[in-house]
Amino acid sequence: MYTFRGTPFFLSVVLFVVVPLCAGILTRNHILKTKGVNYFKHQFLPKFGNITILGLLLTLIIIFSFQGDVIIAYPAHIGLIAVPLILQTVLIFSIAYLGAKALQLPHSVAAPAT
Repeated sequence: MYTFRGTPFFLSVVLFVVVPLCAGILTRNHILKTKGVNYFKHQFLPKFGNITILGLLLTLIIIFSFQGDVIIAYPAHIGLIAVPLILQTVLIFSIAYLGAKALQLPHSVAAPAT
């Protein structure tokens, strides 16, 4: 079984993925029912725009800091994971960019697509 510093992997997924996802769903539903869509889109979401990015970065830092010893102990495994991911990202970007260029899409559409 995969472990996360002695903690089962399943518990880590629940803590880092399921709990925040459920909290977000409950918060969104509550705000939409009590305050409405206009408040949610124009007042609630703008308050948390930068905080959500910081929360994601903090989550990644916490996850990788707990796995630092594994990363250092098995650098070849990290390379076996990282190289295909980088190649996949470059390939997908290239296909989308060339496709958008071939379709002569405007930059405002092509940039988010790639």
